[in-house]
Amino acid sequence: VAEEMRRVARAITGAGKSFALLFAPDKQGIYPEYLSSDLERRGECARQKREALRAELSTDPPPGYVDSWSLLGEARGQDDRLLYFRDDSHLTTLGASIWVEAVLDQLQPETWDPAIFQFVDTRQHYGNLTRSLGLQFTESVDHFEVHRDGLEILSVEQSGRSFGVDERSTIAYILKQPDNAVSIEGEAVYLKDSFMDIPIDMLVPYHSTVTFTDWRDQGSVDQFLELLVGADFVVIETSEHGLWKRFADASLADSVIEALAAEGTGP
Repeated sequence: VAEEMRRVARAITGAGKSFALLFAPDKQGIYPEYLSSDLERRGECARQKREALRAELSTDPPPGYVDSWSLLGEARGQDDRLLYFRDDSHLTTLGASIWVEAVLDQLQPETWDPAIFQFVDTRQHYGNLTRSLGLQFTESVDHFEVHRDGLEILSVEQSGRSFGVDERSTIAYILKQPDNAVSIEGEAVYLKDSFMDIPIDMLVPYHSTVTFTDWRDQGSVDQFLELLVGADFVVIETSEHGLWKRFADASLADSVIEALAAEGTGP
């Protein structure tokens, strides 16, 4: 897995593109104390795999690698605000902001602006874990957003597989940034899964042209490979458990290398 991550990263950075590679740690890896002794025992194999991969990536990280384990592990000790929802496997907006800052600064240092990251309100959240158990309760969670005054969204185009009301697997934005705003100018493309659905709204205000594609739709993955050719900025994100599927063999790296070879910039 680690070597396939390196192959992908080397191919993209070798083509002269600014690149970030990251994944969402499984919640039990950041909050292990909430596991029962039975769940801890049943998850021992996954824990060992996690620790082995973490050590391997720490020793020889891929170019552009963002160490989410360390980022979220350090942040969780700073105060008592949860980085993940209690009733959901995904990051809260507060947890997502740590990710967004790291991704932006990997693509272009000193891009994140804490002054435009603002508390909005407290909302009720009905999580995927609660739904899967057939329960009806919600949790109260502080909601944060990125607000950039003067930002204009010139167009939003969606295509591909539908994931719900007004949500498709590929979403493309063109924006006009306000004068003097620090932003990422150039074509950007992300390959993501559901763990980046919340961070999207924080990432968009920092871009001029950005497209989000999704692992869960093969057509969207194919579109990522097409957009990769002309992109200046590239981000690949997956869940921790998705790593073992998406980087288990050479298919992604081979597809990336083939796409970049067509551009004439591949290895």
